Amino acid sequence: MILKAAGSAFTKKDCYRTPMSGGHPHAGESDLIISPKLQAFFPYCVEIKHRKTWRPDRVWRAKADEAEFLNQVIDASCRDEFGRKPLVVMRGNATEIFAAAKYKSLLCWVGDLDFSSLLQAEGSEFPGRILLFRHRSILWGMFLFTDMLEILSRKTGNTV
Repeated sequence: MILKAAGSAFTKKDCYRTPMSGGHPHAGESDLIISPKLQAFFPYCVEIKHRKTWRPDRVWRAKADEAEFLNQVIDASCRDEFGRKPLVVMRGNATEIFAAAKYKSLLCWVGDLDFSSLLQAEGSEFPGRILLFRHRSILWGMFLFTDMLEILSRKTGNTV
């Protein structure tokens, strides 16, 4: 999904799942190996989680799973040699794919993109669909992962 959003300038060598053994030079602490070329547009240390019973409303009353997801990505991001910001991508059975990032880092990443133009884009209401919550006294934003991919497409100039 990330590669499709980033466009044809990127290949499978630019983003793929970290092998179980780890040790890849572009993985750092992330579940995804992201090349330096793609990190310039997508600077995230990614944790990918799937739990059958997970639902997006659970972040407001974070149980053990949600707190574990967030703590794991915060700790991984702190150790990440590339200095990437934490991002958790999560879904449950019969749910859409959601992502959560520190709200300030998300705003910095969006940067010069005009929020109003994002709101007007067909099928995209980002950041209108951001759900805010706190974890470790940090404000986080949770949103549909497809909204994040739309922003990535805009940042790379991909018209898909």
